[in-house]
Amino acid sequence: MGKVVMYSSVSVDGFIADENDQPGPLFEWLSAGDVPLDEGGQLKVSQAGLQRVETAFVFRALQLLAQIDAIQNRRCRRNLKRRQRILHLRGGRWPI
Repeated sequence: MGKVVMYSSVSVDGFIADENDQPGPLFEWLSAGDVPLDEGGQLKVSQAGLQRVETAFVFRALQLLAQIDAIQNRRCRRNLKRRQRILHLRGGRWPI
């Protein structure tokens, strides 16, 4: 059976969202700059904010690629061991 993890947050002090349901102090940097972060231009950050976001995205992408590479390496090792067992059972001949 799979495992489900759920996260939620509520802003009761106006730090995450203000009384008008707009970004509060925690996220106001997403609309306080002049460099568009998204294609629609709704999120505008400063140049420093953009560099931080890009760095975080690149870092996460590299983490995901490393995980994918590790999974593929494990599969390759498993397949190699399976082939070695088959060769051993067949007396060194690959089944045709």
